[in-house]
Amino acid sequence: MNSVFTKVIYQKRRMLVAWFIGILAMTLLTMIFYPSFKSGGFDMSSLPPALQKLVGDMATLKTVNGFISQEIFALRSPMIVIILCISLFYGLTSGEERRGLVETQLSLPISRTRLLTEKLLAALLITFVATLAVYLGVWLGL
Repeated sequence: MNSVFTKVIYQKRRMLVAWFIGILAMTLLTMIFYPSFKSGGFDMSSLPPALQKLVGDMATLKTVNGFISQEIFALRSPMIVIILCISLFYGLTSGEERRGLVETQLSLPISRTRLLTEKLLAALLITFVATLAVYLGVWLGL
């Protein structure tokens, strides 16, 4: 590997594919339920008020934009991306220190700033690619 950036991308390729497929499947599974909400097949008036607030406004769920906004972009996608970022950034910083790899990396003929910058850029690219699965899932679901 010529750079830390390509090394990180190469090492995390399987994780990236797994997260991409998982996020895509979650989004597609959520989009499968849109026709049921569009036709108004659910009676939310019998639910307790707290659960009605959790599900969302039924009038908004009948439109494509409202359904995608409430069901995918309001809670599911941000939570999944936050979990991805926590596990990814932990593995690139504290995880490598715990495994004893930091000393080896710091002995490379590059500055510490460049090392951390390339790791950050690689993690941001992985997060961006995994997030594209949400948009692909919405597009395929529609």
